[in-house]
Amino acid sequence: MTNLATLRSLPSPSLVALALSLSLAVVNPAFAQDTASETASTSSESEGIGDIVVTAQRREQNLQQVPISITAVSGDKLRDLGLTRSTDIIRLTPGVSISSSSGGENAQYSMRGVTQNDYAEIAEGPIAVYVDDSYIPNLQGQNFGFYDMQRVEVLKGPQGILFGRNATGGLVHYIINKPSDRLEGYGQATYGSYDQVRLEGAVGGPISDTLSARVSFLYDRNGAFWKNQAASDIASGAGSSTVEPCCADLGGKRNIAGRLQLEYKPTNDLSIRLMGSINRQRYSTAAYAERPSVAVTNADGVIVDTVFTDKDALGYTPPDIGDREISSDLAKKNVDFSYSNDVNLHIDYDMGSAKLVSVTSYRRFWKKTLFDADASPTNFLNFGSKGRATNWSEELRLQGSTDSLDWSTGIYLLDIKSNFNVGLVGPIGSLFADLFDATDTGIDTVNVAKLHTQSASVFGQVEYKITPTISVTAGLRGIVDKQNFFYGAYAFTNADPYEINTDPADYLYSFGADYSDKRTQHLWAGKLQLQWMPNPDALVYAGINRGTKSGNYNVLLAISSIGDASIPYGDETLLAYEVGTKLTFWDGKARFNAAAYYYDYKNYQAYSSRALTTYVLNKPARNYGVEGSLTVKPVPNLQFDFSGSLLNAKVKDVTVANGLDPQTVRTPFAAKSQASALVSYTLPGAIAQGDLTLSGNYYYTAGFYTNNQNFTNQYVPGYSLWGATVRWQDVSRQWDVTLTANNIFDKRYLVTQVDLTSVCGCTESAYGTPRWLTAAIGYHF
Repeated sequence: MTNLATLRSLPSPSLVALALSLSLAVVNPAFAQDTASETASTSSESEGIGDIVVTAQRREQNLQQVPISITAVSGDKLRDLGLTRSTDIIRLTPGVSISSSSGGENAQYSMRGVTQNDYAEIAEGPIAVYVDDSYIPNLQGQNFGFYDMQRVEVLKGPQGILFGRNATGGLVHYIINKPSDRLEGYGQATYGSYDQVRLEGAVGGPISDTLSARVSFLYDRNGAFWKNQAASDIASGAGSSTVEPCCADLGGKRNIAGRLQLEYKPTNDLSIRLMGSINRQRYSTAAYAERPSVAVTNADGVIVDTVFTDKDALGYTPPDIGDREISSDLAKKNVDFSYSNDVNLHIDYDMGSAKLVSVTSYRRFWKKTLFDADASPTNFLNFGSKGRATNWSEELRLQGSTDSLDWSTGIYLLDIKSNFNVGLVGPIGSLFADLFDATDTGIDTVNVAKLHTQSASVFGQVEYKITPTISVTAGLRGIVDKQNFFYGAYAFTNADPYEINTDPADYLYSFGADYSDKRTQHLWAGKLQLQWMPNPDALVYAGINRGTKSGNYNVLLAISSIGDASIPYGDETLLAYEVGTKLTFWDGKARFNAAAYYYDYKNYQAYSSRALTTYVLNKPARNYGVEGSLTVKPVPNLQFDFSGSLLNAKVKDVTVANGLDPQTVRTPFAAKSQASALVSYTLPGAIAQGDLTLSGNYYYTAGFYTNNQNFTNQYVPGYSLWGATVRWQDVSRQWDVTLTANNIFDKRYLVTQVDLTSVCGCTESAYGTPRWLTAAIGYHF
């Protein structure tokens, strides 16, 4: 623990120097342990850990020979651990967490402190997310259920050279199972806590000598796990609401998804694969628990902190969250949704000396989110968002290799059209409607935002071997982004408390003049890195990476006091310095990977929330940290996996309240430390000649702030989660039975908090899922 504390306090240059010296120190004995034969340390998968193949550099490589900080997890492993959502990957990935809004329905990745929590669907996050090489620009669209997944690759640091969309923080790539030349498939049925029923499966194989197909599906639903006591509170006079329908238990969801692939291979050199998918997710209204809060002011009356108290501004005391009880009048099942349709066309043509790759993607997305802004049994104020988006992209890539050179070059085109409505919903009889003298009609203050983004880029990267053990990588991408933006703020009567009304027949008035803007941004990303691989089991790398992310526009609430000048914000630039090492030792039974980094930001896009006003401002920032992972397989059937990270992330020049001097604050959703562990032991032939595998897992994150004000009630305390899995597989390797337990000790842990102290004397808190038990049976052929 002393060493960790020392690392945490190191200044950034010392941190990088220390990591590099450690890497070199560890490599030397690894280099000396077997110089007689490069293959001596390579052992069979049953005895050693086994190779992991990734495509992080757009070609298949052993993960241990890729000079990038990567975590790769197979789809089978995710399924065995009971991790079924896209965002569950954070529990196995050091330095990665989730920034969340809308009660957890809207969840975006935070990587090494690179974070964006803007709920507006016109915003693109700094962590790019891909499914089957197709970019997903919609933030809520990045939260989906796993099925028929080959693996997930998490790449840290700027990845704007080889992947289509520039992203400053990194990327997450979900790689699906493809059609094969033999009949194969699987099916799994799961029953779990809160009446969860989950069915997933796939079947694929050849249709003819040149055509193959694969069909995959997912059905996943569960009942509510938050008990709503609003009805009894209203009946007792503790609350007052006439919202209908009212008071449903919350937390239920339903996910139906399917995927069809056709692959045509007329020759060994040409492959054409068409993929189409649909995804339908339904949720209850977002579940927030109210925590009463009060402002703390200084002698000048300026708010300098907000803290928790016993009662909210209306004198209400919420129920105890330990009993999984909330009290919300705006509560209905299956009202929120996110839908998507995708079509991708992949063409791979091997020309001998080079390979030509084309990836064409088309995607449509719809969403709606509603939640009780005061999270109480009083008809006060609700928040809603509704939007749709269409995007298409084309990547044309040419790549090749020689004995000493690997190269890749290409173009990328992207077109995104987003239409997004967000606003405050005041039903008939609400306190919010009364503020506008609209008690009898209700009022929706709606912000209408439309953004058309057109992006074109040209990229290239080369990796050249200077000597048999030393190579250099250089890459460059030039980007042109064009944006056409419209924004208007209007008032409508509230025709339905569970809808955001934009019907022209119900229009009341506008909040000022409409705003529109057009602009073109010229950006570039670059990479320069040196790699040393003294033998196949050791790699050391060091480099500088310039990442960039285009600017965007704030969708300000209609009642916001911020002027038009604050609507657009600029692009951000990140200079990322990183050193790392990857080592395989102990005859292939142990693997150690580590990296240290320093991030220097210019115009970091800092998301800010002040009561009902949310916006992004460009600010200077810097992050530095270390992360590492260790895998050990001392005997063939026993494996240990450990990972951890330390992070120091700060945003500078932040005005936390009018009247206060600018401050340096902790970056939101950037935990100072994280750790995870997994142990797995297999007993061959233990039951009916079938293998029995026992595994346990652990995840820890330190606390973090959800707002760059860094006020007391904006802090999410750290927490630990424990899980366990028991899996039996029959001797034929076709049947398996899996029992899983996640959050074994039923921990009540926060995932986000929204500070609305100045609005309702309350802070809205979203909690993670309770203890979850599942039993599954699967069949593979």
